[in-house]
Amino acid sequence: TFSKSTVLGMNVYTARITSDGTDRLPGSRTLNPLYATLAASPGRAAYNADGTYAQTAFSRDTQPYKNPIGLFTERENDLLGWRTLGNVSIDYNVLDNLVARLNTGFDHSTSTHSQYQTPEYSMMGSNMDWGNIEESKGSNFLLEGTLNYRFKLLPDAHSLSLLAGGSIQYDDSYGFSLDGTNFPTSKTSYYNMGSAENQTISSYRADQTIIS
Repeated sequence: TFSKSTVLGMNVYTARITSDGTDRLPGSRTLNPLYATLAASPGRAAYNADGTYAQTAFSRDTQPYKNPIGLFTERENDLLGWRTLGNVSIDYNVLDNLVARLNTGFDHSTSTHSQYQTPEYSMMGSNMDWGNIEESKGSNFLLEGTLNYRFKLLPDAHSLSLLAGGSIQYDDSYGFSLDGTNFPTSKTSYYNMGSAENQTISSYRADQTIIS
């Protein structure tokens, strides 16, 4: 509070989000790790004698389901994101019953989603590994102003408020995606996307302004 007639408010929030879960692929009976676990036949050996994952028929169903342990451990699915929000507002008492407010705010976020699936457990099938990196950025900006007039009615416990104002909001987003298949080695995971034999790159940009 600067004075009896002016009040300033401000807040800023930032967060870091990380995840290293597995890709669920809910639409796939063959590649969904939870479904493969539930459908696994009791008594089946999960590992070969040399310690590698068993690739024999692993399900009570007729389809050759993948080893569910491999579905959990042989597919990278990492997410790293940042988000920052903030706003500043000023309330000014123009008159005893008239308050003017100016408010501005922003919301900025970035996200990087990186995936790699080894040939035996890739969604591409045909013993072909797959890697992908997606990055997205988004920013939202808001500016709004209002006038609020309060009519006092008798008795004093009752009042009527009239509110008028306007706002402008600007949204901007950008992103790209890189896919690759047939890597020379699985050791580098998604860290060497340029080594993939087949590569696909896509990107987008969008923005909009809303005035009210």
